[in-house]
Amino acid sequence: MAKTIYVKGNILVKTEDYKYNIGDGALYTIPEGADIINPSTLVEGSPCLVIDNDFRYSIFNVYRATGSLTSIVSTSYYYYSDAIEVYQNYKKQRIELKNMLDSIEHVQIENKEFLYKLMMGNAITILESFVRDIILTKITSSEENFISYYSLFYNNLSNQDRDEFNRMDQGTLERRVIKRTYDDTYSNAKKVNSLMKLLFNTHDCVCSGTNIGNYIQERHDIFHKNARMKNGSYKTYEYIDVKKAINEDEKVIDKIMSLA
Repeated sequence: MAKTIYVKGNILVKTEDYKYNIGDGALYTIPEGADIINPSTLVEGSPCLVIDNDFRYSIFNVYRATGSLTSIVSTSYYYYSDAIEVYQNYKKQRIELKNMLDSIEHVQIENKEFLYKLMMGNAITILESFVRDIILTKITSSEENFISYYSLFYNNLSNQDRDEFNRMDQGTLERRVIKRTYDDTYSNAKKVNSLMKLLFNTHDCVCSGTNIGNYIQERHDIFHKNARMKNGSYKTYEYIDVKKAINEDEKVIDKIMSLA
C-alpha cells in the first residue's frame, strides 16, 4: 500500500516514475501516519533521499521533506492527468496529419506517393500511441485503479510468472506491470481488446467493425519492410487511403472514449 514518506533532508528525483507524487519541501510538521526517513546519502554535503530507477518503494507514495525537492528529469510522458488530456494530445496530432494530407492533395510534388506512404504509417502510429497512453493513464491515475487492474492482470499470468511477481517488492512490481502493459499495447489489436475489457469492465470489442487489425499489420510493413510485398513490388498509397485510415482511427478512439 502507498505511504506518506517524511524525509529529514532533501529529495533528489532521478526517475520519471515519481515526480508527480512528490510533495512540499521545507515541511517541518510530520504528517500523521508518515514513515520517517533519515537519509544516509549526502549530496553536496546535505542528507538526501535519492529516488532513481533502482528505488524500490511504490510509485504511489507521497513524499514530504524538511529540505528542498529537486527533479533532474521530466515526468513520464504517459502520466497524463486524465483521458481527456490523452484525447487532446491525439486530436492535435490528428489535425496536424490531416492538414498535411490536405495541403499536398492538389499540389504537384515529385514522388508524392512516398509522402502518402509515410502519412499512412503515421496515421496508424497515432492510434497506437493513443491506446497505449489511455491504458497507462488509467492504471497509474490512482493506487486503487492499479490494484483493480493488477488483480485482473495477475489472473492472466502463467504460474511461473505469478511466482516471479509474488517475489517482487512493491515498487519493482508496479514498474514491471507498467512495462509489460506498455509492451502489450504495441501493434497487437487482440491484446489491446483484452486490456480494454479488463480496464473498463466491458465485453465490447473496441476494434469490432473496423479494419484496425489490418492497418496495424500495414504499419508494420511500411516501417519495417518499406511496404515491399511478397512479389517484390512496393505497395503505393493515395490520398484516399490515408483518409480512410484516419477515419478508422476515429472509430476506435470514439469507442474507447465512450468507455473512459
